[in-house]
Amino acid sequence: MHDDDDYDQLGNQDIVISYLDKHINWYFIQMVLATVANRTIIEFQDVLGLNNDCRMNDPSLSSDPDYDGPQNWAWRFTWAMLQDKFRKKLKFFTNIYNRK
Repeated sequence: MHDDDDYDQLGNQDIVISYLDKHINWYFIQMVLATVANRTIIEFQDVLGLNNDCRMNDPSLSSDPDYDGPQNWAWRFTWAMLQDKFRKKLKFFTNIYNRK
């Protein structure tokens, strides 16, 4: 049985991120691609390594077009954001796991 301190330690994001070499998004992408599922869905924000500020949908935000603030479903990317290192890494993993 775990006490509360054990759960605090296991849930410490800083420890997890430093342990995973600060590229936790690629560990999750690799795990998804390694599954036996016929199809996988990978969020583009994860490929680019973006944080929560780049979420496309936040239920706490308004979807009213007359609202003069952040909107849901408004996130956009430019091709310049897709750096060559991301392309190469995604291609590498999709080839390893035969996801063509």
